[in-house]
Amino acid sequence: MEESASQRIVSYIYSILLQTNRAFALYHRKNRLILYDALGTLADSAKSALNNATYIHLLMPPLITKWNELADNDTDLYPLLECLSPITAALGPGFKPFVEPVLSRCVQLISNTLQLQACMDDFSESMDPPNVKFLIAALDLLSGIVQGLGPSVRPLISKTNPPLIPLLTACIHDPVSEVLQSAFMLIGDIAVACFDLLEPFVPDILEGLIHAIEDTECTTSVVSVYNNAVWAIGEIVMRWKLKTNHYVPALVSVLIPLLEHIHAEDKVRENSMITLGRMGLAWPEYVAPYLKRFIKPWLNKSLSVREGDEKDSAFRGFCAIIKLNIQEARDELYLLLVAISDWESPSSLLLNDLHDVIKKFHQITDKDEWDCIFSLLDKQAQLYILNFLEK
Repeated sequence: MEESASQRIVSYIYSILLQTNRAFALYHRKNRLILYDALGTLADSAKSALNNATYIHLLMPPLITKWNELADNDTDLYPLLECLSPITAALGPGFKPFVEPVLSRCVQLISNTLQLQACMDDFSESMDPPNVKFLIAALDLLSGIVQGLGPSVRPLISKTNPPLIPLLTACIHDPVSEVLQSAFMLIGDIAVACFDLLEPFVPDILEGLIHAIEDTECTTSVVSVYNNAVWAIGEIVMRWKLKTNHYVPALVSVLIPLLEHIHAEDKVRENSMITLGRMGLAWPEYVAPYLKRFIKPWLNKSLSVREGDEKDSAFRGFCAIIKLNIQEARDELYLLLVAISDWESPSSLLLNDLHDVIKKFHQITDKDEWDCIFSLLDKQAQLYILNFLEK
């Protein structure tokens, strides 16, 4: 009911939390698991509307009480971790009073699981394997915390004991796809919130992300691994100031096939398109020689991607690539003009880039050729392009 009601649930939050708060005092283990699931779904539906002092007072005390009661190896901790992940993302700054002990314990759970896995490698015959569900749920909960608190999470991440980022560099080599999926998501979230903490580890992380994409088939079972890896790469490269072409050939060699893969999930192709574009923000001079290999599928995919910050930044990078290798883009001028005219609300930075690209093509293209291509555009697209040329 909560999932289908989505934002309509907002007016009922107080009544729902009143009942769930009472239920915690009455329910035993089995029904408590249903409560966790209900509260997680409520957070997914209500999102930031849940960040209200009255709601928090009803929601958090029973959850924190149970959090403090459960041991690290108690199987009931796993559904509680899963429940808290969407709650932390929804509460955002409202979760701050509870964040330090929760974050610290998540880091400890990750560390403990990795240590047990290392012991398993040495004593596989005499030990049971650790329960990676705790590792996965802890990674997901940390993602919720980082998404919810944004840049203000930096001081907490910077002083975890043991340090979190080195633990993540170990997680990205895990053989379990669910671990990779969650680790890649957290890496991308940290890149967005506090990239400077991630930066010293970026070379190792990029190598791991590229290897994960190269090493598996893009099947339904690992689509989220691909999604999160490609997305995380895009978040990293657009923030990384290191001018190097070391990673460009490897990234291009994994991203172009994904962009062109007719059986790949649509979101994987979208993230590949965005990440290739964002590489143009970081390394336009190194990506430009590859333009002819991906320009057509890139532009085709861009037409179905919703406008927003991610597409905007990708298109700015794409324009930077075109400016450095405009001759390689001439064969796709019609498609480029269609993709440009499809924009409704470009940022001011992108608007300037689009203007520069259109002007440049208009200058270097023979008049008869330009008129022929221009005539193929619909009237609305023609007006859009003319507006740039008249400025």
